Amino acid sequence: MNAELKKSLNHTMLESYRYNREKTEAIDKMQITFHCCGAGYYKDWRASRWLRLDKNTENKTPDSCCRTPSDGCAKRDHPSNIYHKGCARKLEEFFRDNLYIIGSVGLGLCCLQIIGTALACCLMQRVKWGTRLQ
Repeated sequence: MNAELKKSLNHTMLESYRYNREKTEAIDKMQITFHCCGAGYYKDWRASRWLRLDKNTENKTPDSCCRTPSDGCAKRDHPSNIYHKGCARKLEEFFRDNLYIIGSVGLGLCCLQIIGTALACCLMQRVKWGTRLQ
């Protein structure tokens, strides 16, 4: 899962950051929440469309990679300043840690669907028998 997640995340980050508002906001929120930067490593950002085309920025990464995010904080990519670990590994850990909760919720919803279907069948039979008796 890690390789596919990393590949997809890397493509989204490198091609969509600053060019798609929703994806940019999601990437920033993910990097701040999970204390990570880039898909596999913070240096992934060097190949991004945003840094290649925006000649006005001095940033090495987005500001959301900073340990204390602020405007222009990512001009230095020193370990004391930005997160170096990639987000793919952090997301995979998050999914793995919460898999039981996700599975339990899914199983609970499945049971509710089955109970609802059974009750609907009972109601249908009752209505059917009720019309025959009259």
